Amino acid sequence: MNLIKIIIGAIPLLLLNIGVLLIPMVETTTCTQGNDDAWLATLTVYTPLLIILLLFSFIALPNAKALKWLTLPQFILIPYSMYISCRYFIGVTFQGNHPCTICTDVNFNDYPYSFWTNYWAPVQLIVLSICAYTIFLFWKR
Repeated sequence: MNLIKIIIGAIPLLLLNIGVLLIPMVETTTCTQGNDDAWLATLTVYTPLLIILLLFSFIALPNAKALKWLTLPQFILIPYSMYISCRYFIGVTFQGNHPCTICTDVNFNDYPYSFWTNYWAPVQLIVLSICAYTIFLFWKR
């Protein structure tokens, strides 16, 4: 019975590694004509999935000693994802640049962009902070 709980708890932790990696993957976009769909996809699809994975990872907390090693990639992924998100937080939210300008270092500020782009980085930083706290709980036990 305990082995089943460990396996069920391991699945969201492994998927959490992939989920956090998807945040910096937004920079692999081509930004064709200022297209900001990659940021929209991470905000509307990947971020809710990441939140669901975080909720399911709390199921694994009673077995934290056995599963905490699955969170090791997070020690690299979370700071890297926070670095990427901070670049957009400063560049888009505060300076008003187009996300493609931050991504490619080419001036895309003449292209129209959606109102939600100002919220992309703050939302990612909040979710990453919750993820870091969750990982902290695993290592604390």
